[in-house]
Amino acid sequence: MNLLRVQMLTIVAQNGKSTNSASVKIKELKPMNPIRRGHRIESYGKCMLVINGTTHQCTLENLSICGALVQASEPFAEIHTGSHCGLYLCNDPRICCREYACRITHATTTKIGLSFL
Repeated sequence: MNLLRVQMLTIVAQNGKSTNSASVKIKELKPMNPIRRGHRIESYGKCMLVINGTTHQCTLENLSICGALVQASEPFAEIHTGSHCGLYLCNDPRICCREYACRITHATTTKIGLSFL
C-alpha cells in the first residue's frame, strides 16, 4: 500500500481531527458516489501540481484514496486528459518531500481531476 493511501486512511480514521500542522484541513466527508471508487474528503489546503515541468500553485478541493480534485489560481494553458503529472500536498517544496504520481482524468480551465498511479 503506498504512503498516500496510508495517510488517507489515517486522516479518515481521525474523524476529521488533524494532529499534524502540515496535514490537509478536512471540512466534511461526502457520501460515496456510485461512479467513484472511494470517499472524497473536502479540503481547502494548498498544493502544487507539476505538469510538463511547470509548477502550478493550486488549492486541493477534495481528496480520496484514488485521486484528487485541484483548482488553480490561474487558468491552465494546455491540459490533456490522460497526461501524467505530479502532486505535492503542500505549497512549499522545501517541506514537501514527496511528489505523488497522477494521471489527469478530466480538466477545465481552472480545475483538474487526478487519479493516483
